[in-house]
Amino acid sequence: KLIKSFLRIPSHNKKVDLLSIIEEKLSNIELSTEQISNITTLSVSTENPEKGIEFLTTVHNVADNLLRKSSIDRTNQYINFLNKQLSFTTKQDQRLSLISTLAEQQRNKMIASSDMAFAAELYGDPYHSVSPTKPRIRNIILYSLMLGFLLGLAFSISKYFLRSIKVNVD
Repeated sequence: KLIKSFLRIPSHNKKVDLLSIIEEKLSNIELSTEQISNITTLSVSTENPEKGIEFLTTVHNVADNLLRKSSIDRTNQYINFLNKQLSFTTKQDQRLSLISTLAEQQRNKMIASSDMAFAAELYGDPYHSVSPTKPRIRNIILYSLMLGFLLGLAFSISKYFLRSIKVNVD
């Protein structure tokens, strides 16, 4: 440790694993949904806007593919169940009902198997702001001006009282 500190190499016992890094990145994502249009927006604050866009696009695609795979697996299970039921059922009206349900499940599987967006569709290209969003320069300038004014006012008042006390003492 002495050599590392002399060479200014960081020394820590913290283990870094991929899962903790992913959880940290995912915790930075903000979701907001407009009440009128029901459009959900993903946003993230990052130091590198291009990497942020790439990250959000990847998160969207991974989530969409996971939901697609889950839907296909569930639909395949329904189709297998319906096919088994069809082989055992002899009543005509039950068979017709099972066949129509099977056709609907086949349609759902076809929709989930397409290359189009499954759970959520992008309504435009991802974008980033042209100027930094944090810290807000306008707010910093306003706070600094207010603080400077108040400190100057406090200094002037204290100087006035100190002079008046000094005059009264003399």
